[in-house]
Amino acid sequence: MITNCIITYLAMVGGFTTGLTPGADQVQILNICTQYVPTEAYVYADLYYEFYDLENIETAIKITYCESRFKKDAYRSEDDDSGLKQFIPSTWNWIAEEKNLPKFDEYVILRHGRPYTKQEVSKSSYGFEQIKAQYSPYYNLLFRSILAQDTYSKVTWRDWDSSKWCWGDSNI
Repeated sequence: MITNCIITYLAMVGGFTTGLTPGADQVQILNICTQYVPTEAYVYADLYYEFYDLENIETAIKITYCESRFKKDAYRSEDDDSGLKQFIPSTWNWIAEEKNLPKFDEYVILRHGRPYTKQEVSKSSYGFEQIKAQYSPYYNLLFRSILAQDTYSKVTWRDWDSSKWCWGDSNI
């Protein structure tokens, strides 16, 4: 249900293809979805479309739901897992070093949820935030896509096997 809602939303806003009749079917599904799917799930929808291959979007959405319930500041003290996809520091830092990206617990500056570059000209302070990289949906989903699609050659989601009992469920 959750995955269908987000994919329908993506279809309506970004040209993502579903088997639904455009218009009425999509609106009807989204009306039902508002009762079951947290608003946060839609806030990050464009990042799934940007970072994941089309065939991986459904699994990526399910894992986010199972790992954090779409809470960007999710934290589990047992393993120091953080963020939407519940990264541990060693895995995060390994990817960060390989790809020259921000390390775990490193603060990043974002504007409207994306990395801010000084090349942007801005005459207002609107949309800025400073946040630890692992709690940024942008970086958390980017790192996840690197790990699943690039590092593992698009064939496995093994770092999230501990929650497969949840994301492997076709009803999500």
